[in-house]
Parts: sequence; C-alpha cells; structure tokens
Amino acid sequence: NLSLSRQSLNRDIYHFVACGSKTLTLEVAMQIRPTLCFLGDDVAQQQLTLDAILDKICDVIAERHHDHGLHAGVIMVSDDFFEQLQQMTKLRAAMARLRLERPAELRSEEMAMQMLPEDLAGFFGMLPADAQHALVFRSGMDGLPLLPALEAERELGSLVARRLARRIKQGERSVQYFEQHPHSLRHIALSPMPSPFDCALGYALGHIAGVLVVQQKTGYVTSVRNIGAEPQEWVSSAVPLVRLLESNPNTGEPSVKRRRLTDQDVTFSLWHKVRDSWCFAQTYRQPGPIQYWGPGGKRPLRWATYTLRAEVDKEALTEEILKEASEQQTAEAFTTRIRNGQYRLTRRKDCMLSPLQRWRCSYEPALPEVLRGPYRLTEEHRKGRVCADEELLRKAFPSLAGAGHLKEVKLESQPDEEVNVLQMLPEKPKRLGVAMRGDTDEFVAGPFESPESSSADLAGLAGSSSAKASASSPTRRFELQRLHQRIGVVLIGRSGPGVNNVIQGLFDHLRVSQGTVVCIAMGLAGLTKGYAFDLTEEMLAPHRNQGGCDLLGQSQPEDLHRLGDDLAACASTVKKLKLDGLVVWGGRNVHSWTARLSEYFSEHKVATRVIGVPASVQSDLPLIEQTLGYDTVCKLFASIVGNLATQAASSGRVWCFVRIPGRSISHIAAEVALM
Repeated sequence: NLSLSRQSLNRDIYHFVACGSKTLTLEVAMQIRPTLCFLGDDVAQQQLTLDAILDKICDVIAERHHDHGLHAGVIMVSDDFFEQLQQMTKLRAAMARLRLERPAELRSEEMAMQMLPEDLAGFFGMLPADAQHALVFRSGMDGLPLLPALEAERELGSLVARRLARRIKQGERSVQYFEQHPHSLRHIALSPMPSPFDCALGYALGHIAGVLVVQQKTGYVTSVRNIGAEPQEWVSSAVPLVRLLESNPNTGEPSVKRRRLTDQDVTFSLWHKVRDSWCFAQTYRQPGPIQYWGPGGKRPLRWATYTLRAEVDKEALTEEILKEASEQQTAEAFTTRIRNGQYRLTRRKDCMLSPLQRWRCSYEPALPEVLRGPYRLTEEHRKGRVCADEELLRKAFPSLAGAGHLKEVKLESQPDEEVNVLQMLPEKPKRLGVAMRGDTDEFVAGPFESPESSSADLAGLAGSSSAKASASSPTRRFELQRLHQRIGVVLIGRSGPGVNNVIQGLFDHLRVSQGTVVCIAMGLAGLTKGYAFDLTEEMLAPHRNQGGCDLLGQSQPEDLHRLGDDLAACASTVKKLKLDGLVVWGGRNVHSWTARLSEYFSEHKVATRVIGVPASVQSDLPLIEQTLGYDTVCKLFASIVGNLATQAASSGRVWCFVRIPGRSISHIAAEVALM
C-alpha cells in the first residue's frame, strides 16, 4: 500500500520501512520490489560503512529524481541493520578496550567521542543519544558494550534527510525538498488471523505433537515436509532438538543455530540478481490482504511465499524472476516536463502484478439495477439541506441556479424498455486474466433517444428516455450528438480506495457510446497546465479493482490554495482537450472548490459539465450516506488495531496507543472502536 502511495511534483517522498528480521524483510522485499532494501547479513558480507550506505541512498534518490522523473519510493531495512555494520563491530570492541584501559576518563559520551579513533568517533556521533549512552555505560549478555534496540527505519530516514540537505549546501547533486516517513510494522503481524496455509500447518503440527507425547518421545521438535504439495500429501515428522544446536561463540553454551543469509540461499541469491533493476524503475507490486477463499485460499504454489517456492522449484522461480526483471525495463510511461525536471507515471505491466492483483482484474463489481437498462433523470425533493436559505445559494451561484442545477435528481428505470447495458459493452482485450464482456468485438450502441426527449433526460449516461421502440429492433443507437463524448477525470486531494473503480466505471460506460476518458495527470497541477492523455483498455486493464493512483497521479494538499483560484487556466485546459465533461475526485475541501469551478464554467459558457465524486475516507460529506473509501479504510484500520489488541491481551503487559486519522469528526475512530 505504501509503495503505491502518492508522488509529488514539488517534493520527493520516501517511506523507510522496518518489518522485523532479515529473513522476513527479504521475503517482503521480494513480494513488493522496493526501491532499496538493506539486510544485516548483506551489509556485513559487503563490509559496508554507514557513510557508504547513506551515499548510496542519496545517489539513488537524486538519480531517480533528475534522470528518471520518479519522486517517491520505499526503502526497507531489517532490524539488525545497525548491529551488522562493520563500524558497529569495531566501535563495540574499541569501547570495551576503553572501559578496561581508561575507565576513569570514560565519564561521558562527549569524552568517549574524544577518546575514539577519528573514523569511529564520526560513526558514534551519528547514533541517537540513548544508543551512545548505552554503549558507554551499559553491557550486554555477551559482556560487550550494549547496543540497544534501534528504530532502524527512523534513524536511517533522518540520516538520509540530513545527508541530502548537506549535499545541497555543498553544491552536490541532491533534491531540493525531501520528505521521509518511517514505518515500523513489527507489532502489527504478531497476532493476526492466520492464513489458510498457517491454519493447516499449525493444525498438523499440533496433531504431530500429540502423537509424539502419546508415543513417549521427548526432546523433539515437530516438523512437516513436502509442504509445497496439498496438506493430504505432507510428510509428518520430528527432529531431535539437539540437532538444531551449535556452540555460542560468545558464551560457549549451546544454542539454536542462527540462520544466516548466504549465496547458498536461493531467495537471497535471486534478490542479489534483480535488486539493482528496482532502483530506477517503478516496479512495485501489491500482494494484497490474506485470501481465505478463492484461488488464494486454495494455496496454489504461485500464491506461496518466495522462500517456499525456492525450496520446491527453484529453477522455475529463477526463470520467472529474471524474466520479470527483463520485462520491467521496457515498461512505457507518461512523462511530462516540470519546473525542476520531469515527472513520470509508469504504465503497469502484467509482470508487475501479484497473483491477487491478476485475479482482481477479472472481478466484476455489482451495479445498481437502474443502470442495467433504460432510465431517465427525474427531480427529487428530499428533506434536509445544509444551507436552508436557497436565495443565498442563488446569489452565490447564479449561473447554476439559472440553468436549473440546484435541484436534486435521481435515476429511474423505464420498464417499457428491456435493454441490458452491460451486455452491449464491447469485449475487453484478452489480457491479464480480465473477465470478458460480450461474445464479439462488434460495437453495439445504446438505446435511441427520440428528438422530443429533453437533453436532461440523458445526462451523458448509457440509458435514455425514448420513444416506443420497434419490436424488430432490439438494439438502438444513440443520436449522433451523444456519441464520441470526451470526459476528463482528475484526482484532487488525497487518493483513496476505489479511485480506479471510478475510472473503470466511467470508461466502461463511455465505451458503449464510443466515448473517451481523458486522464488529467497530477491533479490540479495537470488541470491548470494541461498534463493529459487518452485512456485505453490496455492502460486500464492492470488497474481494474486495484489500489493506488499511479495511473494518473493526484494533487498535493497545498494545490487548492496555490492553484485553486486559477479557474481560467482550468477552463483553457478543458477547451483545449475538447472535454464534454469533467469528473472531479475529492473530499469535503475539494468539492467546495468543485462548486466554484462548475459555476465559473457555467458563467463563462464553457461547455464542459462538472461532476464530483464523493471520495472522502472520513465519510464527512453532508447528504451522502457513505463516501467512497470509508468502508475499506475502516476495515483495514480495524484489522491492524485488532491485531494489536489481540497481542496486548496475549502478552498481558503491553499497552498500544493508536492514533486514527480524522479531521472535524471522528467517524473512523468510532467505527474502528466498534469493530
């Protein structure tokens, strides 16, 4: 989800993510394809210094910005990142010597920095204050100076921000505005509902444990082999615990051997081969939530972890990963020049989709029955309005009022006509596993609109009010003026769940009448400056029912204040693009502006109609039962908070304080609490 979050025209936004151990971080990295990933064992094997790593990150960020038009990314780091640094090993050894040889002088962190060699003193100064204090005055179980648990993602992000700022002062290649967002996912996954695979595995291991006790065995650990097959074919076994042990080099006591990532590890080796291809491309994938039903619930091997697939069929996995890396380099993009360089929206390809994303492409959302046949718009008089003084609205929006656009309308079915709009949609290109509609590529137009019908009856939709149709003509055509409509869509404000569904709904609707969806790239900035492209099925197919806004980008929060008053530029853009309509995605603040834009277009005789989509995850728009995205966000947050609550209850000693987003009202917090 983070990997598909917003890019910005005027700043570079990078997410620094820690999700736990090196093996877990490696698996997640293979699943999502981050910009950069740093694993403790890899850092140790290459004997990397912190300075070298910071320079590497800064070089990648600057090159992505200046040479590739990419202004956002994800950088992953394992928990043992600082521990495995070559400098950290030397620092702890040097600090131990100082404690033995010069204990009287070692009275503070400042004194320690003066007594350390120059290279180690610089590294010591980069560490947070609590780490410096622990290294000087505290000892670990191994007798060496204690290195406390560090929030690697937070510390690394701060160091990168400072290094980029220093580069600017020194006249070196950098980025002017940089945002770093640290994310710790360590506690979220401690007590979730298990996946179907873990359910089956845990159930089998429990049975095996019972068998071993009944058979009077002791000192064993339960095991299952052949787990790439169906559970019925798994081999139940047990391994003596002592076979897992090795002598601890620090204490001399036996302990379970620590897994280390080496070139013999297939997943680690594959990551080495493809990681450089992720640095300067938009290769992110979205594995999505755990699937309990459907293909994901049946546990096919393609849906398994890369670690398991490497054990079962490493040759096939290697071929697949290398092929994907090669295809990703040929991905097309929409690129435009901006003030400080270029901006790039990379087109998704089949190889960039996870198994769940491919499956979701074929999903057909439900549609209200009224949209499945002929319909008409009628006025509706509902109780309640935000502004009770209608005269005040007429004065504020005289053009809209004069054209009769201050009345609420609704769609009504016309039972005298039996035309199923969805069945008339042309067939989609057969790619990406997308479900097909129709049996031929032949275009069939929608129902005929009689000349006597008012233009308001159609309102650009696929249905219409119509005269009685001949029984010999089951399908009828639109009037010429309703064909080939061009409707723009623009994301203003923050993105949210369902944005791609809005676009695909508009696209499928216009396809009936041979219309075109025009994507306005980068929100309000694109609307004022004319960044746009025509949408095709090939572009849209990988985004059907998906998350993210990488198809056309979005506005930044400050754009409404910075560009919102330039309504003339917006009018110029829609005229240049010859738009019949403009669909605006946004929330409460955005649609205050959308009303002004609609009034401006009406006042200045701009033919483009303006329609808003209520897309606020806060569900805080009046007169709207529920806004788009609210359901998804509440369930996602409730899942995370539920995991934390279960972990707190399991431990009996952990308290979790969780901040839930919310502006003027706290619907989300209340909903999550109730869930």
